[in-house]
Amino acid sequence: MENNRVWIYARVAHEDSIALECQKNQLEIYAREHGMNVAGITAEYGSGCGLSRPGINELDQAVEKGLADILLVKRADRFARGFIQTAEYLKWLEQKGIRVVCMDEPAFGSPVLADMVMKAVALKAEAL
Repeated sequence: MENNRVWIYARVAHEDSIALECQKNQLEIYAREHGMNVAGITAEYGSGCGLSRPGINELDQAVEKGLADILLVKRADRFARGFIQTAEYLKWLEQKGIRVVCMDEPAFGSPVLADMVMKAVALKAEAL
């Protein structure tokens, strides 16, 4: 697999070291099973109500430095709970050349679905 450097991002809302460690382990196994080379892991506790978190900042820096080609998460809501925030963040990642893979949502990475999400965001923005 070409361009297979993956950055793993794990988040749980409440301090639960077992849940966070379990999520990280699941993502690492998934990456290994799919031929991805783990370039880094960011794991944090925090609310998904926004994107202002140390883990997201660390992830942003890794993206800006070109340390990964793929971002692997359990589900898209690990970034943020808000649809618009998540869609805007995903668009930024796409512009940076990062492919997002959601372990529990395999259809998420499809170009057709990504296009539908971007169109929904554009429609929402026009309505505001």
